[in-house]
Order: sequence, then C-alpha cells, then structure tokens
Amino acid sequence: MAFVKKDELVGMMLLIVYIIGNAATFAKLTFFDDVDYNWWNWIIILPINEFLASIWPLYWLIIKPIMG
Repeated sequence: MAFVKKDELVGMMLLIVYIIGNAATFAKLTFFDDVDYNWWNWIIILPINEFLASIWPLYWLIIKPIMG
C-alpha cells in the first residue's frame, strides 16, 4: 500500500464499487423483479437488464423513481 498513490487507490475503490453495483443491480433486475420468463423473452430481457445494470447510478437515481 505504501507504493500506491492516493488517486490510484481512490480510482480502484470506485471501480470496485461500480462493479459491485453493476452485479447487484443485474441480480435484482433478473431474479427479484418478478418477471415471468418464458422460452423466448429472456433473449430480450437479459440484454436490457445488463444495459440498465451498466448505468446503475442513473437507474437507481432517475429511472426507478419515475417508473416505479
């Protein structure tokens, strides 16, 4: 830790927080959002869930409160 600059440490911590938020949002949208998956709609729903998980700060701050 003595050789890591403070800016690099903050950047690594933010990256870790982003990855954890992405995984948690994807899991919530995929498994806990009461979506009725059938033989074809998962092909459409999973990419949408991954997109929303990749923009998770915007999803939780803007999209989720508006859409309910």
